[in-house]
Amino acid sequence: MMDFIATPAGLLSAFFATAAVVVLAGIRLSIYGDALGDRTGLGNGLIGLVFLAGVTSLPELVVSLTSVINAPELAQGADMATGNMLGSNVFNLLILAFMALLFPGKFKPAAMKDPHTDSTLYGVLMLALFSIAYLAADTRWGGALIPGLRCAWLVITLPIAYALILRREHRQHKLEKEEQLPQETALTQLSALRFYSALCALCSLILGGGILLSLLGSRMALPPDQGGFGLEASLIGTLFLAISTSLPELVISFASIRMGFLDMAAGNVLGSNMFN
Repeated sequence: MMDFIATPAGLLSAFFATAAVVVLAGIRLSIYGDALGDRTGLGNGLIGLVFLAGVTSLPELVVSLTSVINAPELAQGADMATGNMLGSNVFNLLILAFMALLFPGKFKPAAMKDPHTDSTLYGVLMLALFSIAYLAADTRWGGALIPGLRCAWLVITLPIAYALILRREHRQHKLEKEEQLPQETALTQLSALRFYSALCALCSLILGGGILLSLLGSRMALPPDQGGFGLEASLIGTLFLAISTSLPELVISFASIRMGFLDMAAGNVLGSNMFN
């Protein structure tokens, strides 16, 4: 295996093969997400916003963490991690725009039980908090713009904000779930053990694919004489890793809209941005 990915062609083949596994797992996960909404009574919107968004964001989380850990220099790893997270958010918004163009008849606010206006505003708010901390600690001009302020405060602020957001969304969807009648499907009739075992297996595939994408992406940053492409870490994080780890969102959104679950598609994309 190592000899195969030692060449640029083999490395690129392994990268796209891993991305394909993530895509296929994402397709199945969208189907299981609908069944999970029927089983729990939470509805497609909340399942997309919380569960699917969390699962499809696992590649971003794993890629960013392993990029920092495995990078030969901390600055390079942090650059790759930041580029991956922010690049994925931009790509996720492009997904919504692409779906609106592809399905103009279905992608209308009137067709949604929840227009996800709050989710959009929350995502902008959390990105603003990150931007303030990131710029405040920037030392490229000889010192931090705001002395004493570091990105570490995000470790406390963002999880609290995210938890409060999910709590509010849960209350809002709880009032609407009585209006939604669960539909009997083959997946809803499965035993709890078989259903949740398959669900965990799909999540594991996405998580494992995210780890492998991180390792392959780091290798792509190596010079050509070492089997890489000689690309900068920031380009890898923004282009290859961000697009590949956003493929589950793209696939789930496409499949959800095709099945008529616009709430789940929008909730998945917007929730993933908040998770990032």
